[in-house]
Amino acid sequence: PDTVFDIGSVTKQFTAAAIMKLVETGALQLTDPLSQYFPEIPADKSAITVHQLLTHSAGLIDIVTQNDFEPINKQEYFRRVFAGELRFTPGDKHAYSNAGYSVLAQIIEMASGQDYETFLNAQLLAPAGISQTGYLSPQWDTLPLAQGYRIDGEIMGSTTQLYQRREQVPWPLLGNGGINASVQDMYRWHQALTQHQILSKQYLDTLVTPYVAETVSGKSHYGYGWAIYRSSRGSKIISHNGGNNVFFHDILWMPEEQTVIIFASNAASRQIEVAWELEKIWFDDAYSPAPIGKNLFDFVHEFIRQNDLEQSHELTAILKQRFAPELSQALFLNRLGYTLLKDKTIPSSPAWATVLFQLNTALFPDRGNLWDSLGDGYAAGGKIDAAKDSYRRAVALGFVESNSKIRGLPKP
Repeated sequence: PDTVFDIGSVTKQFTAAAIMKLVETGALQLTDPLSQYFPEIPADKSAITVHQLLTHSAGLIDIVTQNDFEPINKQEYFRRVFAGELRFTPGDKHAYSNAGYSVLAQIIEMASGQDYETFLNAQLLAPAGISQTGYLSPQWDTLPLAQGYRIDGEIMGSTTQLYQRREQVPWPLLGNGGINASVQDMYRWHQALTQHQILSKQYLDTLVTPYVAETVSGKSHYGYGWAIYRSSRGSKIISHNGGNNVFFHDILWMPEEQTVIIFASNAASRQIEVAWELEKIWFDDAYSPAPIGKNLFDFVHEFIRQNDLEQSHELTAILKQRFAPELSQALFLNRLGYTLLKDKTIPSSPAWATVLFQLNTALFPDRGNLWDSLGDGYAAGGKIDAAKDSYRRAVALGFVESNSKIRGLPKP
């Protein structure tokens, strides 16, 4: 329980609590417009309120950098955020925005006169008896840090090491993700919230009230840094998860049933995101969860070792059916394809890698990076003309090698 994990977007509920602390002390109001904090903000964004940022109903774009650790200063980061086209009229809909929570982090700094992490420590974490949570402030070198593992088994390490190396928290993460915490600290935080050590009941209730906004898929019940659901029993579930495709963190808080589930993993996979399975097991004696299957990486390696290349169409069909969540993000097949290219123990590994790259370009035909990867697959298999065609397609889509680290798609 004292091991430290990256909690990803669960960071957002700390940011939301910090905003509510400032509201409680009168330092800001939920109706404050962005123009109050950013005088030179474009007119179409000037009336966006703190409430709209908290509920992801501001219409701001989600991500403005190629990856979470892109070296970008604060001025340039917010220039990009505010220069982006609104996705809808503020207040009309709900669309998740990491950038919106970084804007909230800057508002916290301006309203409090302290940097984000200093304010969190002074007003939220220290009063809750929490010491193993943050970006840079904890003594990470003295703590047990979970080492992250990519889907291919490569060790990523701990994100705390990246913060220490740069001696700063990158703005693409600040306030929206990337905080590290032990599970024990997250439980202490839960207790501090429920016992009103951090916020009075009035402001905690405001924090976890669902504010309904229309989305493409129906209705989003999002509070301030928390998603709000109803269980099959009709009880309230206050939840949020987060991850970076290596670490994954999940909290399910059921206040009416006085139950909380806190889950952390250092090897992200849909197969092991078991918090919701645990909720079903806990409340339903008859529930029997399906066995945890092989992850995408292990399944593909097993398949190609047992089958000839002629069965590649069968592999593609199985991947679409069984691993649809993973295939919704281009990085998994891209990374797996390059892993196969490097594996000299697998017969026809370039051809199998090409099969995966082809599937990825079919799923994401407008991603130049993926056509470049397909070109690498063809080239490794000696299909030079096909490789040239793929590289040309990549260039036509705007891909250049200096821009190859598209968010989540690192090129070896």
